[in-house]
Amino acid sequence: MRNKILMTAGREGNFFFAEAMQKAFGMQVDIVTYMQCANDIYEKSWRGQFNSNFNFVEFYKERIETLKSMNREEIDARQLAIERKYSIETSALFTYYDPHFRREFSYDDLRYRQLAYLEFLDTILDGEEYAFVLSGVSTYFMNCLQEACLSRDIPYITTIDARYLNIAVIDKMGQQIGMETLFNRLMAGDEDAVPKDVRAQADEWYENFVSAPKRPPYAIMNSRGSFSPLSMARKAVAQLSPNVLRQYSRHDFDKEFRYIDSPSQYLVNGVKGRVRALAQNRSNLFNSEPDLSEPFFYLPLHLTPEIVDLVYGTNYDHHEGYVVQLAKRVPSDVQIYVKDHTSMLGRRPASFYKKLKSLYNVQCIHPSVSTFELIRNSRAVVTVTGTAGWEAFLLGKPTVTFGNVFYNFLPGIFKSNLFQEGFTSELKRYLENFETTEQRRRNAVRAYFGSSFPGTMGDIGIDTKRSDARSNARAFAENLRKHLRHWRDEIQGTIPEKV
Repeated sequence: MRNKILMTAGREGNFFFAEAMQKAFGMQVDIVTYMQCANDIYEKSWRGQFNSNFNFVEFYKERIETLKSMNREEIDARQLAIERKYSIETSALFTYYDPHFRREFSYDDLRYRQLAYLEFLDTILDGEEYAFVLSGVSTYFMNCLQEACLSRDIPYITTIDARYLNIAVIDKMGQQIGMETLFNRLMAGDEDAVPKDVRAQADEWYENFVSAPKRPPYAIMNSRGSFSPLSMARKAVAQLSPNVLRQYSRHDFDKEFRYIDSPSQYLVNGVKGRVRALAQNRSNLFNSEPDLSEPFFYLPLHLTPEIVDLVYGTNYDHHEGYVVQLAKRVPSDVQIYVKDHTSMLGRRPASFYKKLKSLYNVQCIHPSVSTFELIRNSRAVVTVTGTAGWEAFLLGKPTVTFGNVFYNFLPGIFKSNLFQEGFTSELKRYLENFETTEQRRRNAVRAYFGSSFPGTMGDIGIDTKRSDARSNARAFAENLRKHLRHWRDEIQGTIPEKV
Protein backbone atom coordinates (compact mmCIF):
# COMPACT_ATOMS: atom_id res chain seq x y z
CA MET A 1 0.00 0.00 0.00
CA ARG A 2 1.37 3.38 -1.01
CA ASN A 3 0.07 5.21 2.02
CA LYS A 4 3.13 7.16 3.15
CA ILE A 5 4.89 10.33 2.03
CA LEU A 6 8.65 10.85 2.01
CA MET A 7 10.01 14.36 2.55
CA THR A 8 13.50 15.81 2.96
CA ALA A 9 13.94 18.40 5.70
CA GLY A 10 16.84 20.78 6.04
CA ARG A 11 15.18 23.81 7.64
CA GLU A 12 12.85 24.37 10.55
CA GLY A 13 9.99 25.36 8.30
CA ASN A 14 10.13 21.97 6.55
CA PHE A 15 8.95 20.24 9.73
CA PHE A 16 5.88 22.46 9.90
CA PHE A 17 5.12 21.58 6.27
CA ALA A 18 5.53 17.86 7.05
CA GLU A 19 3.18 18.15 10.01
CA ALA A 20 0.57 19.89 7.87
CA MET A 21 0.92 17.34 5.06
CA GLN A 22 0.17 14.47 7.45
CA LYS A 23 -3.15 16.10 8.29
CA ALA A 24 -4.04 17.27 4.78
CA PHE A 25 -3.26 13.97 3.04
CA GLY A 26 -4.23 11.64 5.90
CA MET A 27 -0.91 9.81 5.51
CA GLN A 28 2.15 9.27 7.66
CA VAL A 29 5.26 11.21 6.66
CA ASP A 30 8.77 9.79 6.69
CA ILE A 31 11.40 12.49 7.21
CA VAL A 32 14.90 12.49 5.70
CA THR A 33 17.44 14.73 7.44
CA TYR A 34 20.94 15.03 6.03
CA MET A 35 22.37 17.88 8.15
CA GLN A 36 23.19 17.98 11.83
CA CYS A 37 21.34 21.27 12.30
CA ALA A 38 18.16 19.63 10.93
CA ASN A 39 18.65 16.66 13.25
CA ASP A 40 18.93 19.04 16.20
CA ILE A 41 15.60 20.61 15.28
CA TYR A 42 14.01 17.18 14.92
CA GLU A 43 15.31 15.93 18.26
CA LYS A 44 14.35 19.12 20.08
CA SER A 45 10.80 19.63 18.81
CA TRP A 46 9.56 16.89 16.46
CA ARG A 47 10.69 13.46 17.66
CA GLY A 48 7.88 10.89 17.46
CA GLN A 49 5.59 13.10 15.38
CA PHE A 50 6.45 11.43 12.07
CA ASN A 51 6.47 7.82 10.93
CA SER A 52 10.26 7.60 10.61
CA ASN A 53 13.31 9.83 10.58
CA PHE A 54 16.07 8.72 8.24
CA ASN A 55 19.15 10.41 9.69
CA PHE A 56 22.11 10.65 7.29
CA VAL A 57 24.44 12.08 9.93
CA GLU A 58 24.19 8.98 12.13
CA PHE A 59 24.16 6.65 9.12
CA TYR A 60 27.37 8.19 7.79
CA LYS A 61 29.13 7.99 11.15
CA GLU A 62 28.22 4.32 11.44
CA ARG A 63 29.31 3.40 7.89
CA ILE A 64 32.30 5.57 7.07
CA GLU A 65 35.03 3.41 8.65
CA THR A 66 33.70 0.31 6.89
CA LEU A 67 33.60 2.17 3.60
CA LYS A 68 37.16 3.38 4.07
CA SER A 69 38.32 -0.21 4.58
CA MET A 70 37.01 -1.18 1.14
CA ASN A 71 39.34 -1.21 -1.87
CA ARG A 72 38.57 0.57 -5.12
CA GLU A 73 37.10 -2.52 -6.82
CA GLU A 74 34.73 -3.14 -3.90
CA ILE A 75 33.58 0.47 -3.90
CA ASP A 76 32.99 0.41 -7.66
CA ALA A 77 31.05 -2.84 -7.50
CA ARG A 78 28.88 -1.72 -4.58
CA GLN A 79 28.09 1.61 -6.26
CA LEU A 80 27.23 -0.08 -9.57
CA ALA A 81 24.92 -2.58 -7.84
CA ILE A 82 22.87 0.16 -6.16
CA GLU A 83 22.75 2.29 -9.32
CA ARG A 84 21.46 -0.69 -11.31
CA LYS A 85 18.93 -1.58 -8.64
CA TYR A 86 17.35 1.88 -8.82
CA SER A 87 18.19 2.84 -12.45
CA ILE A 88 20.35 5.75 -11.26
CA GLU A 89 22.32 7.53 -13.97
CA THR A 90 23.57 10.47 -11.89
CA SER A 91 26.94 8.87 -11.20
CA ALA A 92 29.14 11.95 -11.58
CA LEU A 93 29.80 14.09 -8.52
CA PHE A 94 28.26 17.56 -8.26
CA THR A 95 31.70 18.87 -7.38
CA TYR A 96 30.85 22.56 -7.64
CA TYR A 97 27.37 22.78 -6.20
CA ASP A 98 26.78 20.02 -3.67
CA PRO A 99 28.59 20.97 -0.43
CA HIS A 100 29.34 17.30 0.20
CA PHE A 101 31.54 17.20 -2.88
CA ARG A 102 33.64 20.34 -2.69
CA ARG A 103 37.03 20.20 -4.30
CA GLU A 104 38.83 20.49 -0.95
CA PHE A 105 38.42 16.73 -0.44
CA SER A 106 40.46 13.95 -2.01
CA TYR A 107 38.97 11.83 -4.74
CA ASP A 108 38.87 8.74 -2.51
CA ASP A 109 37.13 10.67 0.27
CA LEU A 110 34.51 11.87 -2.20
CA ARG A 111 33.88 8.32 -3.38
CA TYR A 112 33.33 7.18 0.21
CA ARG A 113 30.79 9.93 0.72
CA GLN A 114 29.12 9.19 -2.58
CA LEU A 115 28.71 5.53 -1.70
CA ALA A 116 27.42 6.49 1.75
CA TYR A 117 24.70 8.52 0.03
CA LEU A 118 23.74 5.61 -2.21
CA GLU A 119 23.61 3.15 0.67
CA PHE A 120 21.54 5.65 2.64
CA LEU A 121 19.12 5.88 -0.29
CA ASP A 122 18.92 2.08 -0.35
CA THR A 123 17.91 1.95 3.33
CA ILE A 124 15.10 4.43 2.61
CA LEU A 125 13.62 2.91 -0.55
CA ASP A 126 14.32 -0.81 -0.16
CA GLY A 127 10.89 -2.41 0.09
CA GLU A 128 9.09 0.93 0.40
CA GLU A 129 6.51 2.29 -2.06
CA TYR A 130 5.70 5.90 -1.23
CA ALA A 131 2.63 7.74 -2.47
CA PHE A 132 5.01 10.50 -3.51
CA VAL A 133 8.25 12.15 -2.48
CA LEU A 134 8.59 15.88 -1.78
CA SER A 135 12.18 17.05 -2.16
CA GLY A 136 14.49 19.13 -4.33
CA VAL A 137 17.23 18.65 -6.92
CA SER A 138 20.08 20.71 -5.48
CA THR A 139 22.28 17.87 -4.20
CA TYR A 140 23.68 14.63 -5.55
CA PHE A 141 21.53 12.66 -3.09
CA MET A 142 18.35 14.41 -4.23
CA ASN A 143 19.11 13.74 -7.89
CA CYS A 144 19.72 10.06 -7.17
CA LEU A 145 16.52 9.91 -5.12
CA GLN A 146 14.58 11.46 -7.99
CA GLU A 147 15.85 8.93 -10.53
CA ALA A 148 15.26 6.01 -8.16
CA CYS A 149 11.67 7.09 -7.48
CA LEU A 150 10.80 7.60 -11.13
CA SER A 151 12.21 4.16 -12.00
CA ARG A 152 9.63 2.75 -9.53
CA ASP A 153 6.74 4.92 -10.73
CA ILE A 154 6.83 6.97 -7.51
CA PRO A 155 6.06 10.65 -8.22
CA TYR A 156 8.91 12.96 -7.24
CA ILE A 157 7.52 16.41 -6.45
CA THR A 158 9.67 19.52 -6.53
CA THR A 159 8.06 22.79 -5.48
CA ILE A 160 9.59 26.24 -5.82
CA ASP A 161 8.63 29.79 -5.03
CA ALA A 162 7.22 31.11 -8.29
CA ARG A 163 8.11 34.63 -9.34
CA TYR A 164 4.70 36.02 -8.44
CA LEU A 165 4.23 34.92 -4.81
CA ASN A 166 2.84 31.52 -5.79
CA ILE A 167 4.09 27.95 -5.54
CA ALA A 168 4.90 26.03 -8.72
CA VAL A 169 5.37 22.27 -9.10
CA ILE A 170 8.28 21.41 -11.38
CA ASP A 171 8.97 18.12 -13.18
CA LYS A 172 12.34 16.47 -13.83
CA MET A 173 13.00 18.55 -16.95
CA GLY A 174 12.32 21.90 -15.30
CA GLN A 175 8.81 22.29 -16.72
CA GLN A 176 5.94 23.71 -14.68
CA ILE A 177 3.26 21.04 -14.33
CA GLY A 178 0.06 22.05 -16.12
CA MET A 179 1.29 25.23 -17.76
CA GLU A 180 1.58 23.90 -21.31
CA THR A 181 -1.83 22.21 -21.12
CA LEU A 182 -3.51 25.41 -19.92
CA PHE A 183 -1.76 27.48 -22.57
CA ASN A 184 -2.91 25.17 -25.36
CA ARG A 185 -6.49 25.20 -24.10
CA LEU A 186 -6.48 28.98 -23.88
CA MET A 187 -5.08 29.30 -27.38
CA ALA A 188 -7.85 26.98 -28.61
CA GLY A 189 -10.43 29.42 -27.24
CA ASP A 190 -11.24 27.69 -23.93
CA GLU A 191 -11.01 30.66 -21.57
CA ASP A 192 -12.59 28.61 -18.78
CA ALA A 193 -9.36 26.59 -18.62
CA VAL A 194 -8.24 29.21 -16.11
CA PRO A 195 -10.77 30.54 -13.55
CA LYS A 196 -12.02 34.06 -14.19
CA ASP A 197 -10.49 35.55 -11.03
CA VAL A 198 -7.09 34.03 -11.85
CA ARG A 199 -7.31 35.34 -15.41
CA ALA A 200 -8.03 38.81 -14.06
CA GLN A 201 -5.05 38.61 -11.71
CA ALA A 202 -2.80 37.41 -14.54
CA ASP A 203 -4.03 40.10 -16.94
CA GLU A 204 -3.42 42.82 -14.38
CA TRP A 205 0.13 41.60 -13.78
CA TYR A 206 0.79 41.28 -17.53
CA GLU A 207 -0.44 44.77 -18.35
CA ASN A 208 1.58 46.30 -15.52
CA PHE A 209 4.68 44.44 -16.62
CA VAL A 210 4.43 45.35 -20.28
CA SER A 211 3.77 49.01 -19.57
CA ALA A 212 6.40 49.41 -16.83
CA PRO A 213 8.52 46.29 -16.24
CA LYS A 214 10.24 46.14 -12.86
CA ARG A 215 12.84 43.94 -11.25
CA PRO A 216 11.38 41.62 -8.60
CA PRO A 217 12.05 42.58 -4.96
CA TYR A 218 14.39 39.63 -4.32
CA ALA A 219 16.67 40.75 -7.19
CA ILE A 220 16.96 44.21 -5.68
CA MET A 221 17.54 42.82 -2.18
CA ASN A 222 20.37 40.51 -3.33
CA SER A 223 22.04 43.05 -5.62
CA ARG A 224 25.68 43.97 -5.07
CA GLY A 225 25.41 47.06 -7.16
CA SER A 226 26.13 49.38 -4.25
CA PHE A 227 28.46 49.31 -1.25
CA SER A 228 26.39 49.46 1.93
CA PRO A 229 28.36 49.53 5.22
CA LEU A 230 25.08 49.64 7.17
CA SER A 231 23.84 46.43 5.55
CA MET A 232 27.18 44.75 6.22
CA ALA A 233 27.10 45.86 9.84
CA ARG A 234 23.63 44.37 10.33
CA LYS A 235 24.83 41.04 8.92
CA ALA A 236 27.85 41.16 11.19
CA VAL A 237 25.68 41.65 14.28
CA ALA A 238 23.41 38.79 13.22
CA GLN A 239 26.27 36.39 12.47
CA LEU A 240 28.17 37.14 15.67
CA SER A 241 25.16 36.97 17.97
CA PRO A 242 25.39 34.50 20.89
CA ASN A 243 22.51 32.47 19.45
CA VAL A 244 24.30 31.88 16.13
CA LEU A 245 27.62 31.14 17.79
CA ARG A 246 25.99 28.67 20.15
CA GLN A 247 24.29 26.81 17.27
CA TYR A 248 27.44 26.80 15.19
CA SER A 249 29.47 25.17 17.93
CA ARG A 250 27.28 22.05 17.82
CA HIS A 251 27.34 21.43 14.08
CA ASP A 252 30.66 19.67 13.56
CA PHE A 253 29.25 17.44 10.83
CA ASP A 254 27.84 20.38 8.88
CA LYS A 255 31.19 22.16 9.09
CA GLU A 256 33.07 19.07 7.93
CA PHE A 257 30.75 18.69 4.95
CA ARG A 258 30.97 22.41 4.09
CA TYR A 259 27.30 23.01 4.74
CA ILE A 260 28.15 25.95 6.99
CA ASP A 261 31.08 28.31 7.47
CA SER A 262 32.03 29.84 10.76
CA PRO A 263 30.43 33.25 11.35
CA SER A 264 33.85 34.89 11.22
CA GLN A 265 34.67 33.26 7.87
CA TYR A 266 31.25 34.24 6.56
CA LEU A 267 31.96 37.86 7.46
CA VAL A 268 35.49 37.81 6.02
CA ASN A 269 34.23 36.42 2.72
CA GLY A 270 31.38 38.94 2.69
CA VAL A 271 33.71 41.89 3.24
CA LYS A 272 36.13 40.65 0.59
CA GLY A 273 33.32 40.26 -1.89
CA ARG A 274 31.89 43.69 -1.19
CA VAL A 275 35.26 45.39 -1.46
CA ARG A 276 35.98 43.59 -4.72
CA ALA A 277 32.50 44.55 -5.98
CA LEU A 278 33.25 48.19 -5.16
CA ALA A 279 36.57 48.01 -7.03
CA GLN A 280 34.95 46.36 -10.06
CA ASN A 281 32.16 48.93 -10.03
CA ARG A 282 34.73 51.71 -10.40
CA SER A 283 36.97 49.94 -12.91
CA ASN A 284 36.89 49.96 -16.70
CA LEU A 285 35.75 46.34 -16.87
CA PHE A 286 32.20 47.27 -17.83
CA ASN A 287 30.50 49.45 -20.39
CA SER A 288 28.00 51.60 -18.49
CA GLU A 289 26.60 53.30 -21.61
CA PRO A 290 26.27 50.66 -24.32
CA ASP A 291 25.22 51.74 -27.81
CA LEU A 292 21.66 50.43 -28.04
CA SER A 293 21.40 51.34 -31.73
CA GLU A 294 23.98 48.67 -32.62
CA PRO A 295 22.63 45.22 -33.55
CA PHE A 296 23.29 43.01 -30.52
CA PHE A 297 22.22 39.88 -28.69
CA TYR A 298 21.58 40.39 -24.99
CA LEU A 299 23.10 37.63 -22.86
CA PRO A 300 22.37 37.93 -19.11
CA LEU A 301 24.43 35.59 -16.94
CA HIS A 302 23.00 33.67 -13.99
CA LEU A 303 23.86 33.61 -10.33
CA THR A 304 26.34 30.75 -9.96
CA PRO A 305 26.59 28.11 -8.68
CA GLU A 306 22.84 27.58 -8.99
CA ILE A 307 20.39 24.79 -9.77
CA VAL A 308 19.26 26.45 -13.00
CA ASP A 309 22.72 25.96 -14.49
CA LEU A 310 24.02 22.83 -12.82
CA VAL A 311 20.83 20.78 -13.12
CA TYR A 312 18.64 22.32 -15.82
CA GLY A 313 21.47 23.75 -17.92
CA THR A 314 24.30 21.31 -17.28
CA ASN A 315 26.22 21.83 -20.53
CA TYR A 316 26.40 25.59 -20.01
CA ASP A 317 27.36 25.97 -16.35
CA HIS A 318 30.88 27.16 -17.21
CA HIS A 319 29.94 30.70 -18.08
CA GLU A 320 33.22 31.82 -19.62
CA GLY A 321 33.39 28.80 -21.92
CA TYR A 322 29.72 29.13 -22.85
CA VAL A 323 30.14 32.78 -23.93
CA VAL A 324 33.33 31.99 -25.87
CA GLN A 325 31.61 29.21 -27.79
CA LEU A 326 28.56 31.36 -28.50
CA ALA A 327 30.78 34.17 -29.79
CA LYS A 328 32.11 31.77 -32.45
CA ARG A 329 28.64 30.86 -33.66
CA VAL A 330 26.58 34.08 -33.85
CA PRO A 331 26.17 35.98 -37.12
CA SER A 332 29.04 38.39 -37.74
CA ASP A 333 26.75 41.41 -38.00
CA VAL A 334 25.82 41.34 -34.29
CA GLN A 335 27.68 41.79 -31.05
CA ILE A 336 26.99 40.00 -27.76
CA TYR A 337 26.22 42.25 -24.81
CA VAL A 338 27.01 40.20 -21.71
CA LYS A 339 25.59 41.50 -18.44
CA ASP A 340 26.41 39.71 -15.21
CA HIS A 341 23.89 39.02 -12.49
CA THR A 342 23.82 41.90 -9.99
CA SER A 343 24.44 39.39 -7.16
CA MET A 344 27.70 38.26 -8.82
CA LEU A 345 29.61 41.52 -8.51
CA GLY A 346 32.71 40.76 -6.47
CA ARG A 347 32.20 37.02 -6.70
CA ARG A 348 34.11 36.62 -9.96
CA PRO A 349 37.71 37.75 -10.49
CA ALA A 350 38.37 40.66 -12.81
CA SER A 351 40.13 38.22 -15.17
CA PHE A 352 36.74 36.66 -16.01
CA TYR A 353 35.48 39.90 -17.54
CA LYS A 354 38.84 40.71 -19.17
CA LYS A 355 38.80 37.40 -21.04
CA LEU A 356 35.31 38.04 -22.33
CA LYS A 357 36.24 41.58 -23.38
CA SER A 358 39.13 40.19 -25.39
CA LEU A 359 36.63 38.65 -27.81
CA TYR A 360 36.09 41.09 -30.68
CA ASN A 361 32.29 40.73 -30.71
CA VAL A 362 31.64 40.70 -26.95
CA GLN A 363 31.04 43.63 -24.61
CA CYS A 364 30.68 43.35 -20.83
CA ILE A 365 27.79 45.59 -19.80
CA HIS A 366 27.68 47.04 -16.32
CA PRO A 367 25.20 45.13 -14.10
CA SER A 368 23.45 48.41 -13.27
CA VAL A 369 22.29 48.93 -16.87
CA SER A 370 18.57 48.23 -17.14
CA THR A 371 17.90 44.68 -18.25
CA PHE A 372 14.61 45.83 -19.77
CA GLU A 373 16.29 48.48 -21.91
CA LEU A 374 18.66 45.81 -23.17
CA ILE A 375 15.80 43.42 -23.87
CA ARG A 376 13.72 46.01 -25.74
CA ASN A 377 16.63 47.11 -27.96
CA SER A 378 18.21 43.72 -28.64
CA ARG A 379 17.80 41.61 -31.74
CA ALA A 380 17.34 38.63 -29.45
CA VAL A 381 17.82 37.55 -25.84
CA VAL A 382 20.04 34.51 -25.32
CA THR A 383 19.93 32.58 -22.04
CA VAL A 384 20.33 29.12 -20.57
CA THR A 385 17.36 29.08 -18.20
CA GLY A 386 17.09 32.69 -17.07
CA THR A 387 13.85 34.55 -16.41
CA ALA A 388 15.15 37.24 -18.75
CA GLY A 389 14.07 34.90 -21.54
CA TRP A 390 10.54 34.78 -20.10
CA GLU A 391 10.53 38.58 -19.81
CA ALA A 392 11.79 38.89 -23.39
CA PHE A 393 8.97 36.67 -24.63
CA LEU A 394 6.40 38.82 -22.83
CA LEU A 395 7.92 41.95 -24.35
CA GLY A 396 7.71 40.44 -27.84
CA LYS A 397 11.41 39.79 -28.47
CA PRO A 398 13.07 36.73 -30.04
CA THR A 399 14.35 34.41 -27.31
CA VAL A 400 16.99 31.67 -27.50
CA THR A 401 17.31 29.14 -24.67
CA PHE A 402 19.80 26.31 -24.16
CA GLY A 403 18.62 24.69 -20.91
CA ASN A 404 15.41 23.18 -19.57
CA VAL A 405 13.18 26.03 -18.46
CA PHE A 406 9.45 26.37 -17.85
CA TYR A 407 8.69 28.54 -20.90
CA ASN A 408 10.50 26.46 -23.56
CA PHE A 409 7.25 25.13 -25.05
CA LEU A 410 5.91 28.57 -25.96
CA PRO A 411 5.67 29.36 -29.69
CA GLY A 412 8.38 31.81 -30.62
CA ILE A 413 10.98 30.40 -28.20
CA PHE A 414 14.03 28.93 -29.96
CA LYS A 415 15.14 26.02 -27.71
CA SER A 416 18.41 24.89 -29.20
CA ASN A 417 21.76 23.20 -28.65
CA LEU A 418 24.70 25.54 -29.07
CA PHE A 419 27.01 22.67 -30.00
CA GLN A 420 24.88 21.00 -32.66
CA GLU A 421 25.86 21.16 -36.30
CA GLY A 422 24.04 23.93 -38.13
CA PHE A 423 23.25 26.04 -35.06
CA THR A 424 24.20 29.31 -36.76
CA SER A 425 22.05 28.70 -39.84
CA GLU A 426 19.09 27.63 -37.67
CA LEU A 427 19.51 30.75 -35.56
CA LYS A 428 19.45 32.94 -38.68
CA ARG A 429 16.27 31.25 -39.94
CA TYR A 430 14.64 31.69 -36.55
CA LEU A 431 15.38 35.42 -36.49
CA GLU A 432 14.16 35.87 -40.07
CA ASN A 433 10.87 34.06 -39.41
CA PHE A 434 10.21 35.18 -35.84
CA GLU A 435 6.69 36.27 -35.04
CA THR A 436 4.66 36.74 -31.89
CA THR A 437 1.18 37.85 -30.90
CA GLU A 438 -0.42 39.64 -28.01
CA GLN A 439 -2.74 36.67 -27.47
CA ARG A 440 0.17 34.26 -27.02
CA ARG A 441 1.89 36.47 -24.49
CA ARG A 442 -1.23 37.15 -22.46
CA ASN A 443 -2.26 33.48 -22.45
CA ALA A 444 1.24 32.46 -21.36
CA VAL A 445 0.87 34.57 -18.22
CA ARG A 446 -2.63 33.24 -17.62
CA ALA A 447 -1.33 29.66 -17.91
CA TYR A 448 1.53 30.47 -15.57
CA PHE A 449 -0.81 31.80 -12.91
CA GLY A 450 -3.32 29.03 -13.50
CA SER A 451 -0.76 26.26 -13.01
CA SER A 452 0.57 27.54 -9.68
CA PHE A 453 -1.10 28.04 -6.32
CA PRO A 454 -0.92 30.67 -3.56
CA GLY A 455 1.63 30.20 -0.81
CA THR A 456 5.24 30.56 0.22
CA MET A 457 8.03 28.09 0.89
CA GLY A 458 9.87 30.65 3.03
CA ASP A 459 11.77 29.48 6.07
CA ILE A 460 10.90 30.71 9.54
CA GLY A 461 12.84 33.83 10.41
CA ILE A 462 13.43 34.84 6.78
CA ASP A 463 10.03 35.70 5.37
CA THR A 464 7.72 33.68 7.62
CA LYS A 465 7.02 34.60 11.23
CA ARG A 466 6.98 31.77 13.74
CA SER A 467 3.44 32.75 14.74
CA ASP A 468 2.37 32.19 11.12
CA ALA A 469 4.29 28.96 10.59
CA ARG A 470 1.47 26.47 11.15
CA SER A 471 -1.23 28.41 9.29
CA ASN A 472 1.17 29.01 6.41
CA ALA A 473 2.05 25.31 6.32
CA ARG A 474 -1.59 24.22 6.42
CA ALA A 475 -2.44 26.42 3.45
CA PHE A 476 0.55 25.05 1.55
CA ALA A 477 -0.42 21.41 2.24
CA GLU A 478 -4.07 21.88 1.31
CA ASN A 479 -3.23 23.68 -1.92
CA LEU A 480 -0.56 21.12 -2.80
CA ARG A 481 -3.06 18.27 -2.42
CA LYS A 482 -5.60 20.00 -4.65
CA HIS A 483 -2.85 20.68 -7.20
CA LEU A 484 -1.65 17.06 -7.27
CA ARG A 485 -5.18 15.72 -7.62
CA HIS A 486 -5.95 18.13 -10.47
CA TRP A 487 -2.75 17.42 -12.42
CA ARG A 488 -2.26 13.75 -11.50
CA ASP A 489 -2.19 12.66 -15.16
CA GLU A 490 0.69 15.01 -16.00
CA ILE A 491 2.92 14.17 -13.04
CA GLN A 492 5.71 11.68 -13.68
CA GLY A 493 4.87 8.54 -11.76
CA THR A 494 1.46 7.39 -10.58
CA ILE A 495 -0.34 9.43 -7.93
CA PRO A 496 -2.47 7.04 -5.80
CA GLU A 497 -6.22 7.66 -5.79
CA LYS A 498 -6.09 8.37 -2.05
CA VAL A 499 -4.11 11.54 -2.76
